[in-house]
Amino acid sequence: MIDFKNVKLNLWITPETKEKLSFQANEKHITLSEYARMLLVKGTDMEGYQKDTDILSEIIDGSIRGVTDEFLRQLDIYFDRRLIPMIFKIGKMSGANICLQSSLLADEN
Repeated sequence: MIDFKNVKLNLWITPETKEKLSFQANEKHITLSEYARMLLVKGTDMEGYQKDTDILSEIIDGSIRGVTDEFLRQLDIYFDRRLIPMIFKIGKMSGANICLQSSLLADEN
C-alpha cells in the first residue's frame, strides 16, 4: 500500500456516504481510511487514464479519418468515371422520352 504519512487530509462527508464507504471497506477487510485513500488514488489515476484515453481516441480518429478520406477519394474517382456519364445518358433518354410523349400527344389532337 502507499505510504501516506506526509499529508493529513480531512474530508467532510454525509453520514449515508460514510455508512456506504464503511460497508465497502468492511467487505474488503480494510479500514475506512485505507479505503478512502484507495479511492482517492484510484480516482486520480483514472483522471490520468482518461487523458490518455482521449489522446488514444484522437489518434484512432485520425487514422480512421485517413482511411475514410482515402475511401472517399476512391469513391469520387469511381463516381467521376462511371456515374457522371451514366447520369448524362439518363438525362438524354429522359429528354428523348419527353419529346416522344409530347409528339405523340400532339399527333392525337
